[in-house]
Amino acid sequence: TLIKQTKCAMAEAYPIDVAKERERCEEFVQTLIAADDWKDKGLKDGVRLFQRKHDSGITQHMGVLHFPEHIDAERVIMYTSDPMFETKSAWNDDLAQAELLGELKHPEHGISQIIYQRVKGAMGGIISAREFLMTQLGNRHEGDRWFTHARSLSDEEYTYPQHGDAVRGHLESGGLVVEPHADGGLVARYSLCTDPRGRIFQWLVDKAMPSQITDFINRVRNTLAPDNSAASGSGSQ
Repeated sequence: TLIKQTKCAMAEAYPIDVAKERERCEEFVQTLIAADDWKDKGLKDGVRLFQRKHDSGITQHMGVLHFPEHIDAERVIMYTSDPMFETKSAWNDDLAQAELLGELKHPEHGISQIIYQRVKGAMGGIISAREFLMTQLGNRHEGDRWFTHARSLSDEEYTYPQHGDAVRGHLESGGLVVEPHADGGLVARYSLCTDPRGRIFQWLVDKAMPSQITDFINRVRNTLAPDNSAASGSGSQ
């Protein structure tokens, strides 16, 4: 069993290649800000929505929102990447459980974490609960741009038993990029590319994802700046 590790822990004892995760994270950031195959899907509750086909074949979704008031980008990343249930449940009503299984504070690559999450079932039990075993790289920045990235872990990378009748879902890629906006404030890009597995059709996931992304970004914005003017959608990536 992996014990939570501190910044004093030996990197060699940590089961995740943190340097490799940083490479994945930086590739994720470049996809969000520079990929030319994003399709504009319009505005929803102030959030500009985009879709593209991920290399895995799964649809990747992104929401972009401009915060006209100034919110500290580091604070946004620290808040949204906090793995504890008390924080995550504030912006995720479907979350049933969240545990930090391991952590390494790497001096060059940021904070690497191993996280277990369980999401509630739906429709009176027709849709089973889902659980995700993930690695997350957070507290990273390049200049004024802050970002975090998470993905599912395979059994070969890290073994953790399934809980009850929950279906083990797969997060191909997910995370958040926050940086100053040219007109002031911040622009936030939030993206998910996930396969819940089990008996849920992917087209149902794609239909529900825009609402999930929109709700997340607006909740974060309203939590961190509840008394300021409404945010506005960004017309560009």
